Amino acid sequence: MTSTRLAMQFTTARSCVISKYNRHRFSICGHGGGAQWVQRYVLHSGGRYIERAVAANPGWYLLPDNEFTYPYGLNKAPIPQATLRNAFGTRFTLLLGQDDRRTTGIIRDNKQTRAQGANRYERGHFYFKRAAADAQRIGAPFAWQLREVPGAGHENEDMAPAAADVLKGR
Repeated sequence: MTSTRLAMQFTTARSCVISKYNRHRFSICGHGGGAQWVQRYVLHSGGRYIERAVAANPGWYLLPDNEFTYPYGLNKAPIPQATLRNAFGTRFTLLLGQDDRRTTGIIRDNKQTRAQGANRYERGHFYFKRAAADAQRIGAPFAWQLREVPGAGHENEDMAPAAADVLKGR
């Protein structure tokens, strides 16, 4: 598939699954609410069968430790530590639009999400740093990447080309 086709699928569906025939692994991406689903899927599945996963501009996160109660953290979550260790080794990329800094509108605002940051951009940096520290704390390999998209806010069409590049292994 071309990056244009990947970008088209990404922007129209808000999340997409890209797979090749005769393979048992797949790549997945999502934007906004779809990105929240991708981020949680990586943690719940331990990255099993995932070739690459991309979460672009999630609104809030399932933190990979026990400080907060599920669904904001792993306290009382059905995720075993072995699964979490595997999740940290997944080729997961968190994409953040550098201009996705709105604090009003469609963005969850409560005590748990405010602890993650005031906006999607801040929350993404908080999550990535927290995940890296949690992986180190439990001695897990950490294969995740954080990439920023200059000039992008919370718009699918601004994030899709970067997501397509990640899915293609660039």
